[in-house]
Amino acid sequence: MYQQNNWRKGRAAIWDDVTVLAPDALYQYSSDRGLLERQFESMYTWLEQVVDRAPDGLWNPEKWQLADWLDPSAPPEDTGNGRTDNILVANAYLVYITLVFSKLCSVLGKRELAVKYAQDGERLKALLQRRYITAEGNLMSTSQTGLGFAIRFGLYPENKEQRKTAGKALDRLARTARFHISTGFARTPLIPHALSDISRA
Repeated sequence: MYQQNNWRKGRAAIWDDVTVLAPDALYQYSSDRGLLERQFESMYTWLEQVVDRAPDGLWNPEKWQLADWLDPSAPPEDTGNGRTDNILVANAYLVYITLVFSKLCSVLGKRELAVKYAQDGERLKALLQRRYITAEGNLMSTSQTGLGFAIRFGLYPENKEQRKTAGKALDRLARTARFHISTGFARTPLIPHALSDISRA
């Protein structure tokens, strides 16, 4: 079991990203702009003041992350230590929520902020591409989680060959695992969507 005295408190990607993700999900189902207006300040504050960033704008790599929590391959005493680079997982979500927030700003008529966060998201995405994706399309943290995030969150450049490489790798890993769950909390719900995205479901 995970021991309470091992718990490291603080800001974390995915769990705290719900500040942006929950209002977006509720808006998708309700079209309630008022909800977005009420939550705008907390979403803005999370991205502008709370995320613990490195000088380049990505997550501070020294920051401990829960990441793909409960990856079946992780040791029972350290369930956050899975197959996928924790900082890749954190930054994949940072790129995603930055672009989501840009769209929500557009919904609210905040055009300047929409442009700002769209540019921020694309800049952060380019950093991740240079850091983690080879020219051939191989991911430096090759796992179902890593590939799933890269495909589903649009982290690959507009390069069909690179996406094809990633798609083949994800398909191969899923088949090697005999389609058993081999991802943690963060990735499992999105794997079917990623496979669908690459038309390999």
